[in-house]
Amino acid sequence: MKATDVEKILSVRYSAPEYAFLPQVRNQTGYIKQVRTADALAMSLFPSRGLHLYGFEIKISRSDWLSELASPEKAEDFYKYCDFWYLVVSDPAIVKEGELPVPWGLIETSKGKCRIVKTAPHNLETLPPSLLMLCGLLRKASELRAIADTSLIEAARLEGYTRGTEAEKYQTRSATAELTRLRDNIAKFEEVSGLKLDSWDAGNVAEAVKQLRSGVKATNLLRRLKAETESVLATISKSLGEPVDPKNRPAIPFDIKNGQ
Repeated sequence: MKATDVEKILSVRYSAPEYAFLPQVRNQTGYIKQVRTADALAMSLFPSRGLHLYGFEIKISRSDWLSELASPEKAEDFYKYCDFWYLVVSDPAIVKEGELPVPWGLIETSKGKCRIVKTAPHNLETLPPSLLMLCGLLRKASELRAIADTSLIEAARLEGYTRGTEAEKYQTRSATAELTRLRDNIAKFEEVSGLKLDSWDAGNVAEAVKQLRSGVKATNLLRRLKAETESVLATISKSLGEPVDPKNRPAIPFDIKNGQ
């Protein structure tokens, strides 16, 4: 297990909205003094449960823990600001009995969960965070916010790309289906008419169809006028008492000048 794995397990245990979890927090900004880094800090946010600052020292190897024991001042730079301080190990064998400092608690992690082996005693001499310490906390919070914003932007970009790809696929399928339909219609037209709709003859064929349709309209109009005329002539013959013979209708003289 890596330190980042242990850190992730802790972030789940000390998660929002009950806690604000900050990994890899420096005790100041800039380099005007010796800079220390806490593996993780968690601030409890519910007043009803106590507004406490928790500090965590993560160890994933025995040698790393022994190095920590040899330099107690490293933890002191953060411990003095924390209400509770915990050693977090990935393996119980990392820390031997009697090695854990009295003011420290112990947490073991395994299978994605953490278990408190020893509850840390409340540090009754906690100091309020210094201005430099507060700067370190706020810088980490701003870094996490920037990471979260970047993640949201990337997620939105991926969603937009996915939707755009799906829309493109749909439009491509629709265009392909329409092209296939048009090709089938052209093939049927060419088969029945015997004409080839290529780039050279397409305009001529279109003009011919136009003329044909115009001729058909004119023929239909003449036929309708003929039928109406025959109907008028039959009515006139009937009024004059003349027999009406469909095959030999009487000729009616028409004086264009006098309109009679």
